[in-house]
Amino acid sequence: MNILYTIGHSNLTTENFVKLLRKYGVNCVVDVRSTPYSKFTPQFNEMELKNFFNQNGVYYIGMGREFGARRNNKKLYTMDGYLDNERMADYFAANMILGNVYDYYYSLEDENFIDRIGC
Repeated sequence: MNILYTIGHSNLTTENFVKLLRKYGVNCVVDVRSTPYSKFTPQFNEMELKNFFNQNGVYYIGMGREFGARRNNKKLYTMDGYLDNERMADYFAANMILGNVYDYYYSLEDENFIDRIGC
């Protein structure tokens, strides 16, 4: 059985972070932060973290664009500028099913596209 763990770096040292990963047998980290940088914990900036993991036998995959909270698509936001979580969920579901076809149609000025495809 495959297990997916989630973890936040908080204010851990990178050494303790890797110890925690090893404790649970984790050898690959997928970073889902939209902006993988921290002014308070710079050791968790993308390149520093990637290099540290590489030196310690942990694979690093940055997927903030795919899974991060900040999205470039303005249609995923409310009129007040807040991320609309329901539309975001619909976007991911439809994108997983339709892939690039969905991105093409969603880029059109069709406000009812999600409703028409049944997501």
